[in-house]
Amino acid sequence: MIIEQEAIIALDIKKRFQNQGHSIVGVTTSINETFQRRKDFGNVDLILMDAELEDFSNHFSFAERIYRLIQTPLVILASHIDETVRKKCRKYQSVRVIDKPFRNDELLDVIGNIYSKSE
Repeated sequence: MIIEQEAIIALDIKKRFQNQGHSIVGVTTSINETFQRRKDFGNVDLILMDAELEDFSNHFSFAERIYRLIQTPLVILASHIDETVRKKCRKYQSVRVIDKPFRNDELLDVIGNIYSKSE
């Protein structure tokens, strides 16, 4: 699942994953929309979430909420994120931050690390 408010970026991320043989169950533009539509998506193995979302700015609490509710690995895509939020992310085994812009191999490494540590 991709949570990204800019359609062109969401489409780019979606194509990157599909080119690697992965499927995307849904794309939403906000955390609130994700909560409202979460049952529509079925089984979600991974969430890629933009840290610049309008409703993300509440000191990571929305990201924590979605992680706890859906209980799936979460990768936060960030161009500007402070150290306090990074520390909060580290307390969860399956939550990571990757800096924008990122390369495909960087993103795949972050995702691979999440799954290798959860085994």
